[in-house]
Amino acid sequence: MEDVTAVAVQTSTGLDVGKNIETTLAHLDRLAEGRTRPDLVCLPEMFTFRALGARPTHEVAVRRESGLLDELSARARTLGSYLVAGYLVTDENGRVHNETQVLNRDGKLVGLHRKSHLFDAPGHDESAHVRPGDSLTVVRTDFGTFGIVVCYELRFPEISRTLALAGAEILVVPNSWPGDGTFCGEHDLSILLAAAAVQNQAFVVHANQVGTVGDLDLAGGSCVLDPRGRVVKRAGCGPEIVTAWLDSGLLAETRSRRLVFNHRRPSLYDVAAVQSVSG
Repeated sequence: MEDVTAVAVQTSTGLDVGKNIETTLAHLDRLAEGRTRPDLVCLPEMFTFRALGARPTHEVAVRRESGLLDELSARARTLGSYLVAGYLVTDENGRVHNETQVLNRDGKLVGLHRKSHLFDAPGHDESAHVRPGDSLTVVRTDFGTFGIVVCYELRFPEISRTLALAGAEILVVPNSWPGDGTFCGEHDLSILLAAAAVQNQAFVVHANQVGTVGDLDLAGGSCVLDPRGRVVKRAGCGPEIVTAWLDSGLLAETRSRRLVFNHRRPSLYDVAAVQSVSG
C-alpha cells in the first residue's frame, strides 16, 4: 500500500430523493473546488434515501438508466479519485438492492457490492424492502486494496477478516447507523469500527449519515481510524467532509510487529473442532 488521502463525506437525508442526490453531489463539487485531491472518497450508505418504509421502496430506488451513475462518474473523474457510493438500486429484473458502487479515477464503474447481511430487528425490517447480495468485495487500486463493509455487516467479524485475508489494507464502511435512541447507537458503532481496525490491522474509512429522517436519528461519527484503532480524524454533529492521510508506513509497522495473520490456525476455526465439556 502507498500513502493515501482518504475522504469520508457525512451527509443528512430527507424524504425527497432528488434533493438528497443534489445535496450529496454538491458536497462532491465543493470537495473538487479545494486544493486536496483525494485518492479515495466514501459516501454514506443509502445517500439517496434512508427512511425505509416511509415511502414505497420501488418509488425511491434509483434505476440504472436514471443518470445518477453518470453524475457520480463525472465527479470521480473531476476529483481524480476512487469514489464509493451506496444507494438503493433497482436491477434489470425490478428487484431492489442496497448497492455500493465503486468508480475509479477515470469515472469507470469497476465494482459493486450488494449488502449481504440485512438489518431486521423490532421496528426495522430491511429485508422487506431490499434483496441481499451473495458475495463480498475487494477493490485493487493503484494505491492498494480496500474492502467494502456496509453498516450492519460490521457486526459480522467474519466479513472484515475475509476481506483482510483477500488483501484489504483499508476497510471502507458506507453507513447509515442509528443513534443512541435505538439498540444500535454510537457506543456499539465506535467499538465495532475500532475492533475491525485492530483485529485486521487495517485502516477504516467510515462515512455515516447524520441528523433525523422520519423518526430515526442517525449517529454521524464519520471518521478515519488507523490500524491500531486510533481515530485519525472524526466528523462533528452535522454534515461535514472528513479528510485524513493514511500512512502506509504505519500499516507496515503494525503488521510487522504483530504477526496476526502468520499466527492464524484455520483448522481450529470450525465448530466441529471445538471441545465440548461439562462439569
